[in-house]
Amino acid sequence: MTIEHVPLLSIQRELYARPRDRARFEAYLDAMTAKHGDYDVKLPLVAMNPMAGPAAAARLEELIALDAERVVAETVAGLKDELAEQPGGALRLGLVLVDDRAGGWTHRASADLEHRFGHAALRSRGWLDAWWWTSETPTVEAIRAEIRRVAWRATWNARHGSAETLRARLRQEGTVLWAAGGWTTNLSEDELDYTGAVLAPLMDSPLPNVAIAALFGDAAARSLGLEPLGLDENAGLAWAMRAAAGEAR
Repeated sequence: MTIEHVPLLSIQRELYARPRDRARFEAYLDAMTAKHGDYDVKLPLVAMNPMAGPAAAARLEELIALDAERVVAETVAGLKDELAEQPGGALRLGLVLVDDRAGGWTHRASADLEHRFGHAALRSRGWLDAWWWTSETPTVEAIRAEIRRVAWRATWNARHGSAETLRARLRQEGTVLWAAGGWTTNLSEDELDYTGAVLAPLMDSPLPNVAIAALFGDAAARSLGLEPLGLDENAGLAWAMRAAAGEAR
């Protein structure tokens, strides 16, 4: 697999510099889509909130001040040898600000699920979109980690296809997190063992609501009115990474 970095933050900045009116939304559509009868994606800005307010624009300026595009470019270049023998084809990758703070456009848990396990249509058009959430302060290390996860997820999907059950989703994300360099959790070994016991009878479930509760924990489930499972935040992801790490050793 090969990845080409395509800078997108300046395009998002230009959109947010416009008044929050219909003209801004139409400019967003023009930037994102190619008019070939049926509108098709020419830039992977689907997750962007085109009508976001000053808080999103301020976060975008933080990314630009951090020189996030340079961080993305360097991370993509550093992945060249790692991904050279991996499946996935030739892809382009851009960094997109995703508005989970102001409400109305993006719900964090449901969007995160789609980001990890959807986007097949975007990949089929040769695109990967790395996300930065408006609710989080950007750091160089965290941006690098997101780029690496997106890249390794793409090659996993190319090799194994879409993950349709909780078992497949856990295996995908555990392997991706481990291959991308690991991920820090505060859960103890006993808490991870407990998480595994909770997840065991749910492994064959294809339901998105089960996946949200299992991967992201009770708070995420309750935010959508879903039944919680008695799990801490991101407990399923932490358990999956431990399982992947054990297989890799």
